Amino acid sequence: MPQKRLVPHLTKRERETLQLILQGMPMDRVSKTLHQSPKVVERYVHQGLYKLENWSQEAAPGPSYHSAGDREMGFLRPREAERTIARIVRVVGSNWFCLVLLAIPDKMHSRNSDMVSDAIGHHIHLRLRGADVVTKWSATEWVMFLPRITSVHIDNVVQRLQHGHLSPSTVYIAARQPQNGESFNEVATQCHHQLLAQYVDEDLAAYVKSLID
Repeated sequence: MPQKRLVPHLTKRERETLQLILQGMPMDRVSKTLHQSPKVVERYVHQGLYKLENWSQEAAPGPSYHSAGDREMGFLRPREAERTIARIVRVVGSNWFCLVLLAIPDKMHSRNSDMVSDAIGHHIHLRLRGADVVTKWSATEWVMFLPRITSVHIDNVVQRLQHGHLSPSTVYIAARQPQNGESFNEVATQCHHQLLAQYVDEDLAAYVKSLID
């Protein structure tokens, strides 16, 4: 019975749609295959991803988004981070990168996800500069603002964050620079969606397939 809460409860159409996309089928072909309009197919994708995202959060419950450990490491609450970032952007313009890190604890350690979260947070803290701003969007997702950093350096940062952590988690990282005057939240949201797509593609492909077979 306890396992029931770990099921994302996808509808048949949501499962079919995600499975076709995981197989690499473009949206227009998915639309024709399922005999649904592109808008309906897009809705299935968004609803399915939303359920899977919520499922991943429930499968790995964590502490409050802003723990005592976060405060000690200088991580800011989301609204405080927004204000701080807005002030820095007025000075540096578009010369900044956004990094989003999504950490999915394995099932064996999901009950100790507060320790997992602290381990990842400490790992991030040791690898960023004092001028960088870190906040959390969930117990397993960190959002970082890195001002005045080059593309070469951001690749190095991603590598350092991707490896060397001691947490029993799978870590996904997306990095992006603003384009055409995008705000930090817009860039961070795009990174977030990119990570969810990667998460679904790499870790839930077999699970989604099993729901359909």
